[in-house]
Amino acid sequence: MYSPINLKAKQLVYLAALAGVLVFAACDINSITDPNAGGNYSATESFSFEVQAASSQRFRLEGINGSLEIVGVSGARTARIWGERIVRSRSASDARAYLDEVEVRVSASNAEVLAKTIQPEDTNGREVVVNYHVRIPAAWQAQLYNANGLARVDSLRNRVAFEIANGQVQVYDVVGEVDIALTNGNVLLENVLGNAQVVVTNGNVDAALVLPTPGTCAVGVINGNIALALPKNTSAQFAADVTNGAISVLDLIMQNTTTSRNSVRGQLGAGAGEIKLGTVNGTIRATGF
Repeated sequence: MYSPINLKAKQLVYLAALAGVLVFAACDINSITDPNAGGNYSATESFSFEVQAASSQRFRLEGINGSLEIVGVSGARTARIWGERIVRSRSASDARAYLDEVEVRVSASNAEVLAKTIQPEDTNGREVVVNYHVRIPAAWQAQLYNANGLARVDSLRNRVAFEIANGQVQVYDVVGEVDIALTNGNVLLENVLGNAQVVVTNGNVDAALVLPTPGTCAVGVINGNIALALPKNTSAQFAADVTNGAISVLDLIMQNTTTSRNSVRGQLGAGAGEIKLGTVNGTIRATGF
């Protein structure tokens, strides 16, 4: 079973190394064509929940396999969660029966709304996928955990955090802190206003970020490239380091610059914040806009 705690521990190790350098509907049986995807038949059942927001201020989603999509809605008074549970197996009857073993559980407290996938640890060769679509108040925080699949957050005005083993992480139009721990996959940040901490083992990071003043941006990768776009008037101390690769800085005015084959350091604007970029195997590109 995927463990967010273990993943976080692993990511912290990698970061340290770089510092040193969740109402059911109709059931549908469909034939599928991929012979390696758990079997030749699938069973699909939809789910839908709506929870009063009350005093909750955070949404937490604990998935296992499948896509996670969270969108903030200004003025919303409920959290809406819907999607589909899918089982792929070697017979239609087995796929349909095994759906009873796969649950989506939603609970609410004063602190948060929690949605999570519940399934047996050993699926005996079946493929189980649970895809989530979520709409929450735009002012809520969001925390996402997943073993495999796309994780996307859009239009929130608070902190968002991801712990993902394998998949893509996408963040659009967020005003707030972004915290990402990803083992295998790529990260895309677009139109983010806030501090950012991103740790990736294998994959690329492509980020367009506006830092608060003062603000911090820390991106660490083991195998992959980092591309960071910043406003030209960013105020921060800048440091970029590579072990095997190259560094380029374009359209940013940097003062007190020191460069070597593996590092670039300098001051952007008044130097109020901090930007730290590091990759072991890959390139770093910082660009002003």
